[in-house]
Amino acid sequence: MESEAVERRLAAIMFTDIVGYTALMAESEAKGLRARERHRELVRPLVEQYHGELIEARGDESLSVFPTALDAVNCALALEERTRAEPDLTLHIGIHVGDVVIRDGEVSGDGVNIASRICALSEGGGLCVSGEVHRSVRNQPGVEATACGEQTLKNVPEPVSVYAITGTAGAPSASQGSGASSSSIRSLAVLPLDNLGSPEQEYVADGVTDALIESLARVGPELRVISRTSVMQYKGTTTPARQIADELGVEFLIEGTVQRQADRVLIRVQLIEAREDTHRWAESYERDLRDFFTMQREIARTVASEVHVTLKPEREPLLAATRPADPEALDLYLRAVTLRGPGSLAASWGPPAVELFERSVAIDPDFAEGWVALAGTCINLGIAGLGVASRDDWASAREAAQRALELDEHLGAAHAALGTVRLFHDWDFPGARSACERAVELSPSDPYALSSLGEYLLFVGLGKSPEANLLSERLLQVAPLDLPARASRIVRFLFLREYERGLEEAERIRELDPEFADANIPFLYWMLGRPEDGVREYLACFARGGAGFDLPREAFRQGSEEAGWDGGVRALTRLMIEGATEGVFGISYVLALHLAVIGETEEAMAWLERAYEERAPLLVNAKTEPRLDPLRSDPRFHDLLRRIGFPES
Repeated sequence: MESEAVERRLAAIMFTDIVGYTALMAESEAKGLRARERHRELVRPLVEQYHGELIEARGDESLSVFPTALDAVNCALALEERTRAEPDLTLHIGIHVGDVVIRDGEVSGDGVNIASRICALSEGGGLCVSGEVHRSVRNQPGVEATACGEQTLKNVPEPVSVYAITGTAGAPSASQGSGASSSSIRSLAVLPLDNLGSPEQEYVADGVTDALIESLARVGPELRVISRTSVMQYKGTTTPARQIADELGVEFLIEGTVQRQADRVLIRVQLIEAREDTHRWAESYERDLRDFFTMQREIARTVASEVHVTLKPEREPLLAATRPADPEALDLYLRAVTLRGPGSLAASWGPPAVELFERSVAIDPDFAEGWVALAGTCINLGIAGLGVASRDDWASAREAAQRALELDEHLGAAHAALGTVRLFHDWDFPGARSACERAVELSPSDPYALSSLGEYLLFVGLGKSPEANLLSERLLQVAPLDLPARASRIVRFLFLREYERGLEEAERIRELDPEFADANIPFLYWMLGRPEDGVREYLACFARGGAGFDLPREAFRQGSEEAGWDGGVRALTRLMIEGATEGVFGISYVLALHLAVIGETEEAMAWLERAYEERAPLLVNAKTEPRLDPLRSDPRFHDLLRRIGFPES
């Protein structure tokens, strides 16, 4: 006798049925049958489009499973959009994430029962999801949730948190295109490891945390790993593990300790299944500092296995043993890593970090991780450090990234760094895209890699492509509490001319940091015809910058009091022209933006030409920058874009 084909996995389960189907059949059997057939016609292709599997369509019901909660919710929202045009077809939809057993094409398990019970809660139709689903999609753009409280469901022993979901369907996830399996994508966060050594060794524990996150980011798209910046916000807190997992939207947490003794390091780590708050696995590792990175990769391989993610053959080299690191070089590297902060503050933390990284690779010229860290720091200075940055930063970044790749071609961050140099400095668009795509392929959970490719697509005019949308969603998933990553979405919405969405994103960030200010927000208000709000936001940006911004703040304040928004921008621009242009690499482009905004188009074009002669890094924004729209009817502007060499969108 042949054995049954049985598969057990964690999945997002979507259950649908037709509102008022019995009454519709009683009114007109023909109408009822048409509604049922139309339901099936719509469900099957949408489920396939969102990487799901339609398990059963019986009567007016359907049951499907998906690899991720996000795919299930997007499919449900797309299904609702399609049925709005169908007068006799309104659906109840329920989604839950749980273990399912698939036996010869049939699905069973408690998760199926919960999904079907949640489906029935929306009396007039609509989409309801469990708390597990809500945690996975709550940060997604275009998705709104209303809490329905704890619900007691038939044949379910414990109450279930339920949310009503509305919104617009997003694009299908990148899971198939990037090689993710049909099983559920796992999600994990490495909490800041505790230092058990002397207080001055705190940087070692932080460095181990950073290196372990980087190693886990190499596992593949099947494992979503939360960024260092997001998890570091829990350093020193006593927040319960389940609450942290809830806030980060992950299934698993890694906790542990680090103790350095001379040139040896002892790491103890444990894997926690957050939903059950149970310990899944624990291990201790003691190694010489020379084997620091090999140890992180070993831990990452084990963790992947413990959360049931199979390392594909092509990814084996990414987590293979690496060459020994010189202990002194490694120590300098770890000290420098802990200095890194937001890109916008690179002028303060960048120079001392560069010095430490340079000393590190001078001691050990074959230290690949040191070279790639140096490249990234130089790039931050080159883009964000106006007044400190120079052309030398870009030359140093290119050299460091190329050296890192000569030593280890599997360093995703090195490919991202090289792609950024090619984009912002070289204007080598094909080379930039190739390098950035390779970075995402190698490290699909690295915010830097995701941002690099996302920036390329945005600046060349592909910001609304499905690929760009997926990258933006993935960045939110891996960096939910990372303010710079979230702030990059404000830039994205500004460039896409979706100004209201940009302001909505700013408000979401202020839920994390009430004092958040960003220089792009004033221009969102200006684009929406709300210059008074723009003035207020610009003054808030200057105030947040501290004493170093007293002079521009006062110039803008006085100008705006005399002549509103235009007066403030004009006064600020004149101040920059009179006292801040000589020797400040790249400021010519910033001046062109401000002049274009207030209608000084001739002067704006002159500063754009100067930016071109200087190869100002931000000139790569010119093709899609909305603040330059007043210049787009000028043939000289189009000639400038041609000379830069932008590809056709």
